[in-house]
Amino acid sequence: MKKCPRCELNYIEDWEDICSVCEATLNEIKNPTNVKGIVVSKDNIQNPISGNAVYQIVRYLVGDYGDDDVDIYDTESPFSYRSTINKLKQNVPYAIIRYKQGGAFKQYSFDGDKAWTKFFLANPRFNKLITGWGVKTLDELYGMAKSYHNTWPKMR
Repeated sequence: MKKCPRCELNYIEDWEDICSVCEATLNEIKNPTNVKGIVVSKDNIQNPISGNAVYQIVRYLVGDYGDDDVDIYDTESPFSYRSTINKLKQNVPYAIIRYKQGGAFKQYSFDGDKAWTKFFLANPRFNKLITGWGVKTLDELYGMAKSYHNTWPKMR
């Protein structure tokens, strides 16, 4: 038996490298379970895009229109509003903009360039559609989503 070389508190077997407490700590650092993301000032956001706009694009890409019974805050659905925002917050710098009216209303503003590369192009399902359509920018994709969303359902 010897002391753990990392914490120098717990004893480990001679064949072990570190104790179970240190190993759990290192695993949490490598694979975080509660990622808070990178919160920055709204002045540091390049090409800002709102979380709502990103969600509209996601709905457009997955064809999630016309189903009014879908709970947009359901975290079980991989394409719900809350799941989309949580994935963005993990990978893309964002600012939180708070509004006084409406209680504690807040809006997320994401770095559009990073959202394009780290969220949309990084997702194989989205990337296949985007490259197949020949879309080059996030603004172009958002324009397509808005146009589709504003079309009457019977004409889609």
